Amino acid sequence: MERPGQHIPWHSSRTFLTAAWIGLCLFFLFCVVEGIADRDNDFLWHRQLGQRFLQGELYSGYGEHYLPARIMIDSWSAGLPYRLDRALYCVLALGALALTVVFWDRLAQRGHGLERRVRAAAAALVLALMAFYLLRDFQECGLQILLLFFLSAALFSLYAGRHWLCGFWLGFACVYKITPVLFLPYLAYKRQWRAAAWSVAFLILWCLAPALWLGWTANIDKHRDWLTSFTYNLTLDDPSENGIEPPNPRNQALSLAIARYLQTHPPGHRLHLEHLLFAQFGDLDPATAKRMVQGVLMCFAIVLAWRFRKPWRPDCGDSSLAEEWSVVCVLAAILSPLCWQQHLVLVLPAAFVWMRERVAHATQPRWRQIAAVLAIMIIVVVHRDFLGQRLFLVAMSYKAHTVAALAFIGLVLTLSRERTDARTNVSGSVGLLRRAA
Repeated sequence: MERPGQHIPWHSSRTFLTAAWIGLCLFFLFCVVEGIADRDNDFLWHRQLGQRFLQGELYSGYGEHYLPARIMIDSWSAGLPYRLDRALYCVLALGALALTVVFWDRLAQRGHGLERRVRAAAAALVLALMAFYLLRDFQECGLQILLLFFLSAALFSLYAGRHWLCGFWLGFACVYKITPVLFLPYLAYKRQWRAAAWSVAFLILWCLAPALWLGWTANIDKHRDWLTSFTYNLTLDDPSENGIEPPNPRNQALSLAIARYLQTHPPGHRLHLEHLLFAQFGDLDPATAKRMVQGVLMCFAIVLAWRFRKPWRPDCGDSSLAEEWSVVCVLAAILSPLCWQQHLVLVLPAAFVWMRERVAHATQPRWRQIAAVLAIMIIVVVHRDFLGQRLFLVAMSYKAHTVAALAFIGLVLTLSRERTDARTNVSGSVGLLRRAA
C-alpha cells in the first residue's frame, strides 16, 4: 500500500501497473483472436505433417529435419477442424506463457527478494518488451511459446529436486525441437547427473513412441532418414546455407550471422539485396568462411564453459543456474539452422533475469545501459510494420535480432557477481537460522 511521502518508482506505481496489465490482457486477447482466425502459416504446415503421420506417409517429400516424435506430436490434434485446432493451440500457448512467467518470477526471486509490486512491474515490462516476438509466435499458434514452457518447467522441476520431472520436460523439448539437446551436456557439466540421466531416458522413450503407430521397422527407417538429413546439414560446404530452406536474409541463426560478415554474394544471389544501405564486408571462399564460423563458435563455447564453471549450490539460495539456463534458452534459438522472429521468444527468460536485476538496482554501469538500449531498440523497432519491407530486409540481413539476443546473453553473463554472492550469503544465513530454530 502506498504511504504518503513514500517514493514509489514509476514502474511500481499502482497507476502504471493497472494500465500495463490491462493493456497486456487486451494485447494477448488480440494475439489469440488473430492466431485463430486470421492466419494460415507454419501451423498449417505442422498440421499437414501430423496428418501425413497418421496416414503413414511421414517424410514424404519434406519435414525430415524434425524427429518422428515431433511429427507424432503434431498429429495429436490433426483430426480436429482446422480453426478449432488453432484455437486449442493458442489457448494452450496463452496458459503456458502465464505459467512460464510464474516459473521465472519464482526462480528469480531466489536471487533477491523483491516486493510484490516490483515483481509485477518486472513481469509486465518484460512481456511488453517481448510483445512483437510473442505476437509473431501467436500468429503461428504459439508453437515456440510451448517450447519455452517445456524448458522453463524443466528448470523449475530441477530447482524443486524432481529430477525425473525435469528429465520428462527436457526430453520432450528435445524431440519437439532438436536444439534443446544443448541442455544435456550443460546438465552434465554442472554435475546434475540424475537430471541428465532422466533426460536421456525420456528422450529415448519419446523416440521409441512413434513405433506404436508406425511399427518398429518403419520407426527405425524414419530415424535413419532424419539422421541422414541431420548429418547432411552438418557437412554443407557453404556456411550461408542452412540445408533446409533456400537462404533468406530474415534467418537470424548465429552461424549465418557470423558468415554474413565473412562472405560476399554477387547480385542475383538470394542474400544479396539491391539497396543503398546494404553492404558486404569479408570476401572469403565458402570453405574458409566455414572454418572461421566454426572457430568463432568454438571460442564462444570456451567462454561459456569458463563462465559456467562454478558448481550450483541450491541449498544456499543460489540463482546462478537460472541465469545460465536463460542463456542456454537463447542458444537453443539462435544455434538452430532456422531462426525466425517467433523463435526468439526463447530470449524471454534472459530478458526477465536482466529486468529483475534492473528494477532491483537502479544504477547500472554505462556500458550495460548502452547494451540494453541497443537490444531494446532492435527488438521494438526492427519489424516490417515499422520499417517497411525493403528496409526491414536490410536490417535483418545484418542479423539485428541476433545482435539483440547476444546482447541479452552478455547482460546476463555479466550480472554483478558481488551482488549475487552477497544474496547467496544472506540466503544461506537465513537458511541456517531457520534450521537452527
